[in-house]
Amino acid sequence: MLTIGRVMMAKECNCAMVQIRKVVRSIILLFLIQSTLTSTFNLPPTATDHAIFAVNEERRASIFKTVKYPTAILALDDFLLVSSFMTNQVIKIEWKQPLQVSNVSVFASGRGLDGPWGLTYGNGMVYIASFATDEIHLYATNGTFMTSIGGEVWLDGPEGLALSQNSQVLYVASFINDQIVAFSWDGMPLEVIATRRDGLMGPEHLTRQAGSDLLYAANHFKDAITVIDPNHHHVRTLTSIPRPVGLTFGLDGLLYATSYTTNSVIRINATSGDVLDTFASGKTMLGPSALRFATPRLLLIACYDSHQVLAFNSTSGLTFAVYQNDRTQA
Repeated sequence: MLTIGRVMMAKECNCAMVQIRKVVRSIILLFLIQSTLTSTFNLPPTATDHAIFAVNEERRASIFKTVKYPTAILALDDFLLVSSFMTNQVIKIEWKQPLQVSNVSVFASGRGLDGPWGLTYGNGMVYIASFATDEIHLYATNGTFMTSIGGEVWLDGPEGLALSQNSQVLYVASFINDQIVAFSWDGMPLEVIATRRDGLMGPEHLTRQAGSDLLYAANHFKDAITVIDPNHHHVRTLTSIPRPVGLTFGLDGLLYATSYTTNSVIRINATSGDVLDTFASGKTMLGPSALRFATPRLLLIACYDSHQVLAFNSTSGLTFAVYQNDRTQA
């Protein structure tokens, strides 16, 4: 089924086939969920789920009833961006301080944005991967569309995004054709730095540790975290975890990875590759697809299958639902 799904998502250009690519992408991931799920968070017994909102309930319902399958998170100084894969939108959540939401709106939609996935920020712009159109969209931080780059000559189902240490090179994980492609920051194609011949199979999110140009890729169908040296085209496997999707570094220097099929976040020593522990897991966390630190102690986790973003506070040990789709609300 996996092979058939990947062939079906090969380069169709008309609108009907674009939708098929998105649906098949979702079916593939749902098919891979294990039947037995872990049931507890590695948190104190007092841990509870809370919906944190200070906005009008009607506005909340009107915005979030269309949020389906969050795929990426970008935390900037005073707002949070979340990709909503099946509604072709990027949602903006403004907060005066983390978890005190002041406003919710649509940051990006239209302009051909179809199946938004990866998000990153640099050079005064927000970069958004458009999975079904093989493009990267560039937006100003006020939500103004600037341009799109990429295209099917270079990309096939772009997902993860990361900028180089000097922000001059944009790296894109091309999920369907198993490549990592480098572009100049403003969109000029540069080179392919890793392919399936290097062991890539379904690369998803990318991340980079501060002070280094090494790229870390969630190598989904290889059940591995792959390290890529873009300057020397060297690729190696760091460690193995079940179906990784999201990656980010904490200020502790550890690599945090979501394991899609085990509904967990795993901490990894990025130097040795040693898996240190399971940071969080449980049925509340269904299909974790992305994660990002909003503050040094506040980890945000997008849950693809439960249509919500969880915020884990490593100081208090509480887990909050920052937002959730209407159908997941009690």
